[in-house]
Amino acid sequence: MAILGTAFFVVNYFFQYVSKQLEIRDREVVGLETLSRLHQIAEKSRQELEISNARFTVLLTSTGEGVLGLDMDGTVTFANPRACLLLDIDYEDLIACDIQRFMIADSGSKSTRPQKILELLGIEAKNSYDFFNWRTAKDEAFVIEYSCEATVNKNAERTGAVLLFRNVTQERGNEERVQYLANHDDLTGLANRANFHEVLKNAVARRRNSRSLAVAIVDTDHFAVINEKYGQQAGDELLKQIATRLKSSIREGDHVARLHSDQFAIMLADLNIAEDAAMVAEQIIKEASAPMLFNLEEITTSTSVGIAILGEGEKDAEELISRAISALDNAKAEGRNTYRFFNPDMQEKVEEKKRVQILLRNAAENDEFTMVYQPIVDVKLGKIYSSEALIRWPPAGEEPIRPDIFIPIAEESGQINSIGAWVLSTVSKQVKNWSDDLGVCPSIALNISTKQLKDSVFREHFIEMLRVYDIPVHVVELELTETGVMEDEDKCFEELIELHKLGVKLSMDDFGTGYSSLDYLRRLPLDILKIDQSFTRGIGVSENDEEIVRVMIRMAHAMGLRVICEGCETKAHLDFLIEHDCDLVQGYYFSRPKSVQDITALFIAERDGKINIMDGDAS
Repeated sequence: MAILGTAFFVVNYFFQYVSKQLEIRDREVVGLETLSRLHQIAEKSRQELEISNARFTVLLTSTGEGVLGLDMDGTVTFANPRACLLLDIDYEDLIACDIQRFMIADSGSKSTRPQKILELLGIEAKNSYDFFNWRTAKDEAFVIEYSCEATVNKNAERTGAVLLFRNVTQERGNEERVQYLANHDDLTGLANRANFHEVLKNAVARRRNSRSLAVAIVDTDHFAVINEKYGQQAGDELLKQIATRLKSSIREGDHVARLHSDQFAIMLADLNIAEDAAMVAEQIIKEASAPMLFNLEEITTSTSVGIAILGEGEKDAEELISRAISALDNAKAEGRNTYRFFNPDMQEKVEEKKRVQILLRNAAENDEFTMVYQPIVDVKLGKIYSSEALIRWPPAGEEPIRPDIFIPIAEESGQINSIGAWVLSTVSKQVKNWSDDLGVCPSIALNISTKQLKDSVFREHFIEMLRVYDIPVHVVELELTETGVMEDEDKCFEELIELHKLGVKLSMDDFGTGYSSLDYLRRLPLDILKIDQSFTRGIGVSENDEEIVRVMIRMAHAMGLRVICEGCETKAHLDFLIEHDCDLVQGYYFSRPKSVQDITALFIAERDGKINIMDGDAS
């Protein structure tokens, strides 16, 4: 028994010992695992911190903005590479700099706003600073845009600030450039049309006293000729010179602008009397006439001026400009290099012009136009060569309106395209009818406006009409005026060349009344020159006119062109033209313009030998 008890005690003690050792081992194992886990967490945190630091470094390095860290004294404590680049200073030199070193002292700044960064730090400014501009370490100014935020510690106490900034000089320059171009003409530096209209409208609305307000429209005489002779660069230089002279001719408070091309506008404010505007116009004309030197060559020009005075109680700025333009047209019609005031007679013309524009709107659709035809005679063959198609317009319920009145109005208003399309279709149908009835296609001379040659639409329509009505292209002659072609010669030349390639005969109408140079005529794809009737009618009356006709005929022949003299009204006219080798003649001596029925009868009578067109008076 004693032995069993002793054995049990020993076994029990052993188990207790083993248990204690196991508990100790378990505690040691738990402690090591915890330590290992904490070590792993610390290592991961270190790696993540390194990654974050790397990312933060990349962000600060790659950002397009400069980043500065500042302490509460405004001293730079940190800077990214972009900040060093923008301030043009090395990192070592930038650290410990006072931020106010880069601020520019105010000298009439656009803004009195304080520098936000100094307010944020509570620092007293050493100077009054320009809000919009800073300077680099090398004292080069730039336009700045910045934002800043305070930095705080764990007790929410301010420790400094972080400043983000960028150089926006180019952006602001672009914005200012766009704003400038919205209100100014890029070539001359003057205000543009939109700016002038706005300024004038405000001036008209503000007028409260009895002092006069006027608008003067200034136009450069024969500017197209100068461009043609000397080139576009000379033309541009001339416009800049005129702009400078206009600015020197006006008073403080007046406003000058370039409307378009070679046309300028001046608002004359607070005139004592309306006649004061005449003094300004005279000064403008005098200044503009001074020679300009270009490539060692003197260029001289002149200007025409139209003036309109704002009437008592009137408030329409657009109408004031319209009246000044009407006065300008009058000045140009009376010889140029002068000025004219708008007057009640001009007002009547303006009202008539508006009335005609309104009547024209539906004239083609209502079939109000008619066509008449005047024969052109080949004096060498003694036969009708062709007939000029002439448009006539008796509006419904109105007196007939002459072509020289409604055609320019239609050109100005853009209605000429619809009228031109009607003429082309009508004449094409008539030529087809003559071809069917007479067995031949009589040649037709058709007047077209240069406004129809602004693009290829007329040419495409013309080709379509030839195809639809089976008209040989060689029987059609297109007539244009020399002054019309000069208005937009580049595009006109392009379209005329394309038409000439088709086989269309081209004629220069009213020759002698414009300002074409021989080089200009040489470059045009012409077949015929048509001498204006004002010279033909001088035959037997004016030796000068006779000599001019002789010279023009010889000149045209030297250029390989045939000649038509219009306005032949007497046998003496005809004999002179035959003697001096004129090719073709047109005028009342042979026939007045005829209706379709009458010109058809004339074609038949000549074909059947019942008349000799050279005997004249076929009316």
